[in-house]
Amino acid sequence: MENKINSYAEKLTLMFSDESDIPARFKKKKEDNVKVKLNSLIEQRFKENFDSWKTFIEVILSKVETEQAWRFITLTPKIEDGLKSVTLCKDFNDFTNFFVLRRDIENCSDNETGHLAMLHTAFQKTIENKLLKV
Repeated sequence: MENKINSYAEKLTLMFSDESDIPARFKKKKEDNVKVKLNSLIEQRFKENFDSWKTFIEVILSKVETEQAWRFITLTPKIEDGLKSVTLCKDFNDFTNFFVLRRDIENCSDNETGHLAMLHTAFQKTIENKLLKV
């Protein structure tokens, strides 16, 4: 499970980081002989972002049923047949309720609120894109 959490923490870090916060080792046009400087500011920022996403994933997994939590994390919503609107999607509504719970009731950290907002928006866009293809 730890490897899966780390893998998705890295994916989300890369997906939601500014280009300037992504180390050269992750960029597509990297040179073969690039030396990794693990103490560079970019590497440090990337590690901080990675750690923040990892913690965020662990929180979701501790508070949401496992299968649904992974759908949130992997941006793979369950879309019911005949769904006409994102607001009628159970996964979207459950994610929205989780967001409200963490932000407004449990008063999660600013970092977690930011992660929730980014992931929630991406989740919504995924659903909307799938509805447009139907």
